[in-house]
Amino acid sequence: MNSAARETGPFSFSALLPIDNGMGLLGATVLLGLVVTAVVFGLALLRRRYAGGSLQAVAESQRRFLAANWDAVERAAARTGMGPDEIAEVRRNVFGD
Repeated sequence: MNSAARETGPFSFSALLPIDNGMGLLGATVLLGLVVTAVVFGLALLRRRYAGGSLQAVAESQRRFLAANWDAVERAAARTGMGPDEIAEVRRNVFGD
């Protein structure tokens, strides 16, 4: 039984914890370290994946898609309330006019 569960007083902790000795605390610390390491390496992999022009390639792919489907894009924009000036600005961005 956890010794903290037997203490009484204004700052006592009455819950029973599964950690009875230092090895449980060591295990929790090691687990936390592994999780933090996995997060750090995962973020590094994501940054490496999207660095070096990949975002430009995605933007160019989206631009090609919009250009190929411009009639539908223009109809949808007009239907959802975009004005002619806004549509013209998008057209300039897509086609580079």
